[in-house]
Amino acid sequence: MSLPVPHLPPIQPWNTLSPIQKDFAAKILAVHAAMIENMDKNIGKLIQYLKNTGQYDNTIIVFTSDNGTSEPFEMSQFKYASGVDLADAKQFISTKNNALSNLGNQNSDFNYGPWGPYVTATPFSGFKTSFYEGGIAVPFIVKPAKWMMSSLPSSSFVRGYAFVNDVDCKRYISCKLSWTCNTPIDGKISCTPN
Repeated sequence: MSLPVPHLPPIQPWNTLSPIQKDFAAKILAVHAAMIENMDKNIGKLIQYLKNTGQYDNTIIVFTSDNGTSEPFEMSQFKYASGVDLADAKQFISTKNNALSNLGNQNSDFNYGPWGPYVTATPFSGFKTSFYEGGIAVPFIVKPAKWMMSSLPSSSFVRGYAFVNDVDCKRYISCKLSWTCNTPIDGKISCTPN
C-alpha cells in the first residue's frame, strides 16, 4: 500500500551522524539555548521594569508558545510536510543562509533534522504536526494580577489543559471588559464585543 506523502525520515542516533552533521546539530542546539537564555533575560527585565514602575501587581502576565518542537526534517526537505506548496517553500528557503557559520543570525531559519525533535521535546515524545505530547503540549504560565488572587485556587500550580482560543475570552472576563462569552455544547468558547 502506498501512502499519499513520503514517510518521515527515520530518527538518527547521534553516533550515526557524520562529523559535519554533528557540528551542525551542536550549533543548532547552541542557538536554541541562546534564544532561551535571551528570552529569559528579557522577560526578567520586563518584570523588573513593572516592579520598578509599580505596575507589577496590576499586570497579568501570560507565557505560552507555539505547539511542539520543529518537524524532524531539515527546512530543505519540505516534501515531508503536508499542505506546503513546494514552489513557495523552495523560494522561501532560497532567501535563507543556513551555513554553519550563519546559524542563529536573522537570515537563517532551520529545523532540527531527524535527530533533534526528541532531544528538545524531552520528556515528551513526538514533534510539531504529530498528536503526541511533544507536538501538542506547551507551557502555559499565568501570573495573575493581585486583585485576581481571591478568585483563584489556593494551589499555586494547576495541572490541566487549555486551548489557546480560550485565553482571550478568559482575559476579557477577568479584565472586566464588555464582552459576552458563550460555551456551546461542543466546548468551544466564542466571544463577541458588546
